[in-house]
Amino acid sequence: MDSLKLAQRLDRQAAELGKCPNCCLQVKLAPDDNKCGFEVDELRASLAAIAQLQHLKIRGLMVIAPYGLPAADTRLIFERGRQLITELNHQLEKLAEVTLQLDQLSMGMSGDFVLAIAQGAT
Repeated sequence: MDSLKLAQRLDRQAAELGKCPNCCLQVKLAPDDNKCGFEVDELRASLAAIAQLQHLKIRGLMVIAPYGLPAADTRLIFERGRQLITELNHQLEKLAEVTLQLDQLSMGMSGDFVLAIAQGAT
């Protein structure tokens, strides 16, 4: 999911269908007109509302680096993804009555999955 609005919509639809799908939050860690996703500050600000959704199982983050970046820059984006999931879990620990923990870090594509795994992709 790439926005709070979409997450809330999916939560309502999941409730209507009696489902609880596993989901990841897509985060945009580098400028790329071809990718959507939460901006980091937007995700931080939306986290408490996301944690309250009852019909989605939020599992973690999804990070895709812009196409064509040098390997060193791609590695830095994946490193930021790993750092961000740790930061967000600390933020979640401080929220009262929230049991959400992000345990999945989906990063990379077929051309850069080795770099993603080295930086903690699950």
